[in-house]
Amino acid sequence: MYDYVFEGSMLFLENGPYAIIPNEFLRRWKQWLDKPTEAMRPESIDNEQFFCEHQKLCIDPNNPSDFSTAAIIKRQEWDVLCTLYSGGPLIALDRYLGADTDEPKFFYEPPICEGCRTKRKLNWDATAITVCLLNGNASAVPKNGHSATHLRNNGTRQSRRLRQVRENGEKRRLNVTRSTTVKEIKVMIQEEFNIPTICQGLYYDNVELDDNSATMGSLSILANSLLTLREIREVEEISDSEDNTVRKREREEGQGFGGTLLSSQNLSTGSVAQEKSCDKCTFSNPLDRLACDMCDTIFV
Repeated sequence: MYDYVFEGSMLFLENGPYAIIPNEFLRRWKQWLDKPTEAMRPESIDNEQFFCEHQKLCIDPNNPSDFSTAAIIKRQEWDVLCTLYSGGPLIALDRYLGADTDEPKFFYEPPICEGCRTKRKLNWDATAITVCLLNGNASAVPKNGHSATHLRNNGTRQSRRLRQVRENGEKRRLNVTRSTTVKEIKVMIQEEFNIPTICQGLYYDNVELDDNSATMGSLSILANSLLTLREIREVEEISDSEDNTVRKREREEGQGFGGTLLSSQNLSTGSVAQEKSCDKCTFSNPLDRLACDMCDTIFV
């Protein structure tokens, strides 16, 4: 059974029959096997916690975030455990390639009660969420943060903003409460991944979390959810028709970096900056700020 604990990926599982057991039972069973004279032998397998009042499943076997309290074992291992322990009921899984998907998935009995599952996952005060820095070298971003082409003035000036994404598949678990804001999560991510808050594209179910004041509760984030992170570097491309306005464009864009090393005012005109940049996240703040509006770093 050691090889079949569910850890957020089904890639290591073979096709065939499986069953669900509580993580707590598996943990205590391992402790008893390792130290039978010190650890207590578990008494029974209690799968009632995975059922709602309608006697349907309140967890989704194909959703890794639902498995904070559950583990998957082979069906023959379940059969052996049933000769040694009382309890149940059986939650039977079959893993194979479905007709509507290119990847194997679990088919299960009994069915899921979606209403009770959602209610169960919304009923939390504190939980751990997983933040995943996506794999691959794709330059595209999810649907709510895609690249765009803009027409300026009479349509003769055109620029395209590209988002170049560095992804390496890292994952981190962050402890949050219902009152934790998006801004606070981005600060945690900055500490864990060393990615400035202004360079973070953070998504939940393909929707970008762009309201820094929103809380986990107000966004209806489910317990043990997965957030997608992309590190974004913005690049401005100027079309050939704008060659004669590049200098003006540079001056205009430089104003957006007031108080930083990228400021065109500081480099070109020598004028006094009207903003100050945070050394930690590079966000530009008004001169009268005592701390960064983005990451709360205290200015010295």
